[in-house]
Amino acid sequence: MTDRDNTSSRWANPAWPVAGAVGFVLCATIFLVLYLLGWLTIRTGSQVLGLLVVCLVLGFVPGAILSVMGDLVRNMRAARPVPYLNDGWTQLRGRCERAYERFQNVVASAEVDPVRDRLRKLAARLADQLEQVRSVTDFGRNLDAYADADGPAEPTAVAVWDQVTAATTAFERSATAAEALQLRAGAGRAGLATHTALDALEAGLPQLHRS
Repeated sequence: MTDRDNTSSRWANPAWPVAGAVGFVLCATIFLVLYLLGWLTIRTGSQVLGLLVVCLVLGFVPGAILSVMGDLVRNMRAARPVPYLNDGWTQLRGRCERAYERFQNVVASAEVDPVRDRLRKLAARLADQLEQVRSVTDFGRNLDAYADADGPAEPTAVAVWDQVTAATTAFERSATAAEALQLRAGAGRAGLATHTALDALEAGLPQLHRS
């Protein structure tokens, strides 16, 4: 919805006429009380008309303006970004970071040179993918933060969410595969099967790219 549409909808809201009417009645009531107490003298119809105009200016208009301003404040609060630590984007990002740490632990403990060198290269690619995840999750969070809370999710946000979810799964599978490979190499089985597992591990690395 555009800003012009938002402005039109605010003035179409029946709340502001009600608020203006309440202000008008309050103002008129004050003048009536002053008249009944003898503190205000009204002798002609023009004086009555003048008081009605005063009530319109001092009561109806401020009441209507305050109502519209209240709608503006509520809309501004509704458009505030989602708290950084409580959204799903951060959870996906955290899962990727923890998986990357697991992978790095395997690299640090690898004892067989060919396996260790290959794992280091794969870890460098994972590090690049982790930066991609951080960038894309920030982008997705911004999409969610300014979306209409009452409307359907933006197609772009849904597509980005699916991509990050797939990357998160790939991160965790890569960490698990590396840990299994570590057990195999530690048991002295660093032969052809290990290199085949490395090939499979490389093929399963996340492939997230922000366009």
